[in-house]
Amino acid sequence: MKSAAHGSELWSSELWSSELFGSELFSSDLWQRALESYASAVHLTIKLFDAEERVVFGPIHPTPLFHLFEGKPSYEPGLFAECARQCLAQTGDRLAVVSEFRGLTVVGTSLMLDGGIVGAAVAGYAFMDFCQLSEVQRLVRNSGISFDRLWQVAREQKPIPKQRLVLNAELLQVLGDAILRENRQTRQYGARLNRSESQLRALTARIINSQEDEHRRVARDLHDNICPKLALFEIDIHEIESKMARDPDSAMRDLRRLGITIGSLSEEVRHISHTLHPSVIDDLGLVAALRSLLDDYRRGENMIVTFTPRDVPERVPNQMATGLYRIAQEALRNIAKHGERVGVEVILTGTASGIRLEVVDLGPGFDMRAPQSGLGLTSMEERARMMSGTFNIESEPGKGTRVSVDVPLNGIAIDRS
Repeated sequence: MKSAAHGSELWSSELWSSELFGSELFSSDLWQRALESYASAVHLTIKLFDAEERVVFGPIHPTPLFHLFEGKPSYEPGLFAECARQCLAQTGDRLAVVSEFRGLTVVGTSLMLDGGIVGAAVAGYAFMDFCQLSEVQRLVRNSGISFDRLWQVAREQKPIPKQRLVLNAELLQVLGDAILRENRQTRQYGARLNRSESQLRALTARIINSQEDEHRRVARDLHDNICPKLALFEIDIHEIESKMARDPDSAMRDLRRLGITIGSLSEEVRHISHTLHPSVIDDLGLVAALRSLLDDYRRGENMIVTFTPRDVPERVPNQMATGLYRIAQEALRNIAKHGERVGVEVILTGTASGIRLEVVDLGPGFDMRAPQSGLGLTSMEERARMMSGTFNIESEPGKGTRVSVDVPLNGIAIDRS
């Protein structure tokens, strides 16, 4: 089982139905601009409904006819809602739904995303094939609106043939589906960005905490180990001074013992300094630094460790060498923390394009599908990314774990002579 640094996308075609988006699919400025242009062109009022038959947008472009009837309970809101309900109930072909009610007409279409109906768009009010005076008189009786007022609006908003209404609905379907796809992509990008920002903030906090832990550890080593020994040195030096005249032989023995103690203290300081920054990288290069790291690791963890350098270039940029060293150091730390101390193999290879580092834990491995926590893997991946490299980890229960990093050596000549 493998996990690359950049991984596969977590966004599936079913995300439109998740809580992440929901009615947000209908909440962008894109809907407002597009539907206003559409409604103005076809002289209709538009409402959008979600999959639960709730109005999520509109009315867009209220026409004089809409204003005339919207205050009449017998006409509104039932006409739009009933048409939307029929659109959402479709299971086969998404045909335009034309609804007529007491001389007024709306036309609707279902809206689809990734094979599922997620809403409906309904356009109205309209007179359909309206030309008879008797029809106007019937509307007057049903609505209670005066004949003169209704006739004036009827002349302004001319009747629309049914076929044209159907064509308008088909255009609205194409437009709505396209906006849904565009809006979904925008929402996905925003969600990915928010998730990345959250991960970055969490990573930053963990790095800061890790740095503080390291600072506390160094401070503790200095306070508990170095400072008391320095204080003892001061006492020993005063005692040796007092002995020099009366017992020079004893003073010389004390001086030699003090020299041994100073040598031990120097080794402790060197170890602390090496932990903070391995100067051997600057002095002798990456291969020597890794060999020294593994020697210390072998002694400290009492574990079988093998190191195999192959065709490694003599010149490796210091920042890259430090990055690879830190990745190896973190991988070894994880093995010591979680492994069963079976053995470790470290392979450093010069390739045609750069350097490949592999750290193999010969222990039991783990199930990569299980949630992973901790800063180790994240920090290794981030270090690889900072060097424009790729990070990969492979593990299966019973088959050990392999961490590999490939880093490009841009413009560095590889000398294998």
